[in-house]
Amino acid sequence: AASAEPRWARGGRSRPCKRISSNRSSNNRSTSTSTSTNTNTSSSTSNRRRRSSGTIRRKDGRHRLICDTAMVADANAGAPLLGAALFGVAGAVALLKGQRAAQVRAQRREAEAALVAALQRGPDAEPATEVRLVERLDCPVDQWPARARELLAAGPRRKLVLLARHGMGLHNVVEKAVGDDQWNGSESHKELYLDAPLIERGVSQCEHLRRQVDAILKAGGEFDAILVSPLRRAIQTAKAGFAPVWDKLPKYAVESCRERFGNCMSEKRRSTSEIREFFPEVNFDLFMDGEEDTWHGPTRETHPELARRGKRFFSWLMRSPWQSILVGNHSAFIAHSIRAIGAPNLDIPENCELVAIVIEEVQ
Repeated sequence: AASAEPRWARGGRSRPCKRISSNRSSNNRSTSTSTSTNTNTSSSTSNRRRRSSGTIRRKDGRHRLICDTAMVADANAGAPLLGAALFGVAGAVALLKGQRAAQVRAQRREAEAALVAALQRGPDAEPATEVRLVERLDCPVDQWPARARELLAAGPRRKLVLLARHGMGLHNVVEKAVGDDQWNGSESHKELYLDAPLIERGVSQCEHLRRQVDAILKAGGEFDAILVSPLRRAIQTAKAGFAPVWDKLPKYAVESCRERFGNCMSEKRRSTSEIREFFPEVNFDLFMDGEEDTWHGPTRETHPELARRGKRFFSWLMRSPWQSILVGNHSAFIAHSIRAIGAPNLDIPENCELVAIVIEEVQ
């Protein structure tokens, strides 16, 4: 009779648990592999989904923003239109700027032509209009703009003029060392002092002047033009001391505001072409009396002659389009010119001292 026992029991063998276990492991591995494959597929799909839009993590742990493909396509499609619009705006702005610059140049040419016509007479001519001193500003420098606005608003024909004496020059040092008699006798006639430049100390003094100009600007002050004596030390001082506005304003060399002229070599200027090589940014074409210095000679300008020349200079400024003017020049010119229009005293400024005055045309 056939036995009802299972085949594996009849042979006395133990139940093949290991085989069953192996089968289960195989099944588990298969399930795991399938799951892993599904997971990887899902992960890859997820990554692709994130890669098309959003943020993904790179191997180095950093995040990278990936733009949506559709968004990129839309942006690329709209780029020509956006570019055309921006180009149109930029072109319009450039056109307006060009028109404005042309207007400014035309106005400047008109003003320069009028100023040239006003300077046609010689340096000893009588002023066309009378000018008087309204006030010399003695308050702290950072209060000058407010005080100047007060004074300018009080009269229809008023201007603010800021005159800066040059820094210490070579001739100043020698004159002090040898004394007035020897200097005025023979020493000042030496070629060594031709158009005497600043010494190192004079250059360092310009820093004080620059800080004053900075303080005026910070307090709301504004300037319209820079005028300079054609002597080198005056232009050196103006360039360093007026540095905050030097590159922003028109700059002119003006013969009639130079130092007391005569037989001192330190007061003789170089030819305009030679000076222009040192300072190409300064305009030497409009307000100079010629290429060579015709003012230098054996006879020195007297103080009354200097005062008359200073009055004429201020009268000329009154006909200018400028409201606030920076002037780089010399001690004798500043002192005698201001005294000539009503200052009570003859005050000789120190090297790099800035003197601010408000002047007006007498009706």
